[in-house]
Amino acid sequence: MDLAYICEWEKRPKSNHCPSIPLVCAWSCRNLIAFTTDLKNEEEKDLTHMVHILDTEHPWDVHSINSGHIEIITCLEWDQSGSRLLSADADGHVKCWSMMDHLANSWESEVGSEVEGDPIVALSWLHNGVKLALHVEKGSGPASGPVRPGHSFLRDGASLGMLRELMVMIRIWGLLKPSCLPIYTATSDTQDSMSLLFRLLTKLWLCCRDEGHPSEPDDTLIDECCLLPSQLLIPNMDWLPVNDAIISKLQNKQPVRLQFGKPPGIIGHSASVPCDAFTRTTGYPKIDHLRRLHLGAYPTEECKSCTRCGCVTMLRSPNKTTAVKQWEQRWIKNCLCGGLWRRMPLSYS
Repeated sequence: MDLAYICEWEKRPKSNHCPSIPLVCAWSCRNLIAFTTDLKNEEEKDLTHMVHILDTEHPWDVHSINSGHIEIITCLEWDQSGSRLLSADADGHVKCWSMMDHLANSWESEVGSEVEGDPIVALSWLHNGVKLALHVEKGSGPASGPVRPGHSFLRDGASLGMLRELMVMIRIWGLLKPSCLPIYTATSDTQDSMSLLFRLLTKLWLCCRDEGHPSEPDDTLIDECCLLPSQLLIPNMDWLPVNDAIISKLQNKQPVRLQFGKPPGIIGHSASVPCDAFTRTTGYPKIDHLRRLHLGAYPTEECKSCTRCGCVTMLRSPNKTTAVKQWEQRWIKNCLCGGLWRRMPLSYS
């Protein structure tokens, strides 16, 4: 096992640092690390007991919390979901920290408890109940030749029928609000793209709607489908920004040295040039990468970004309908790539 990176604090004056006090650390199942530090004030009378939380994908972007504990923090413990953290001190106080809006850099303490006069040296979560997940794969018989992507879908009459119904709904929505229509670049000004797709889809559906006796599409239908790439041009959207997570920095076997609070530079550029300078240039149009919406050069909505792939999306959903909100539940807790969310600074806009 090799050392990947080292992340350290910028040198601090000894008057504010307490290296002699034992500190604690805990690692969650979501690759969040919580650790403590104790800081003196200028008069060296009181101590501030801090809890720091960082994502291993973005170790320099540490989130620091003033815990409010009077005595030193003796232990930290994550729950099994990795979204709640317990902290306990030497005076018997326990606090529960919860992740706000599923953001790795937004935490609050809602509840707490106290064991009067007794120092707490260890604590643990008690989890009741069992979660069962079934993964079922539908196998197919041996293929005589290479199977192209989408082959099974083209033989699924139920799915093709549902897609036809969805295209009808999109057409109706487009009559009420043209922005609901998909964007195609047609090679002919008189061509109705939606009608062309619906007609070809209907012919294909007629061939396989009878699951007991499916028929093969005729040569005319195959020829029409082969002409589609030259009739409809789908605009290419480079929707993912430059990945600025730690994985993009691990280019060699030498450990990367990082500092808390300072984004590292891009490999091959000066270390003084942060990665954000390339991905979030002032005045450059911003994109909601998950909803595929243009936010403008200066977004007015709060945004969050993924610590793994770097994609950006609005913190609050702009959609009013229940169906769309349910659809967006897929990326409430995590990005589609599995990374954690963090709140974007106001300087993003």
